[in-house]
Amino acid sequence: MPEPLDKMLQVVEGDTWSRIRRILSPTFSSLKLKMMVPLMNECIGKMLNKLTQVADVEESFNIFE
Repeated sequence: MPEPLDKMLQVVEGDTWSRIRRILSPTFSSLKLKMMVPLMNECIGKMLNKLTQVADVEESFNIFE
């Protein structure tokens, strides 16, 4: 597998997996995830509004704008 894909948590094993997992674990604690909920809800709301607008007129749009 080409770099940097060979360092993904899903494909590494052993000590490399343990090191990456130890580094990432604090990022996904239940408290930090709960703190992200308002931001996720805001982003989801914006996306749903945009999808509703373009669906009503059957347009396409650039999802990254």
